[in-house]
Amino acid sequence: MTIRPWIALLLALGPIACGTSVDKSVANVERQAPAAVRDALLVAAVKTRVAAADVDSAASIGVRANDGHVTLTGRVRTIAQRETVERAARGVNGVSGVEDQVGIDPAFRGVGQSASDFGLEARVAGALATQTGVNALHVRTHARGGTVVLEGTVPTDAVKTTMLATARSVSGVRSLSDRLRVRP
Repeated sequence: MTIRPWIALLLALGPIACGTSVDKSVANVERQAPAAVRDALLVAAVKTRVAAADVDSAASIGVRANDGHVTLTGRVRTIAQRETVERAARGVNGVSGVEDQVGIDPAFRGVGQSASDFGLEARVAGALATQTGVNALHVRTHARGGTVVLEGTVPTDAVKTTMLATARSVSGVRSLSDRLRVRP
């Protein structure tokens, strides 16, 4: 049991015996650490500024920094969002340049839009359950950008008609896709 402390001591002192190679490694770390720390702080500051400028885009934007030069990656829905993100990055103290690699994808769905769709699905499902009771158990709702899809099975045409009318009456529903099948 007394051997273990000696092994630990040898392992700890071993690199010192190597001399200059360890000294060079330590010197490299000392030179690189401040730059790495500055870059990490710059990335955090840019991400914070982007989030403040456009919350919906913030989750989809990647930020890298190298000696004050910032590279933006990811995608946004519009040119205006891309310009907002780039302007936010340029406005951070310490940014010496910005390389904008952000793509524009009109079909891109940000965090806010996904949350809105989830809320719409929940409101439609709740309204269907209120109006049709247990008949709503076999119906799934999906929403995307105000378009709601109802799919599943219902016992009668009357229940189907009630469900479609109920879904259309929910605030936020722009269009409705009927994929309900009647199975008595």
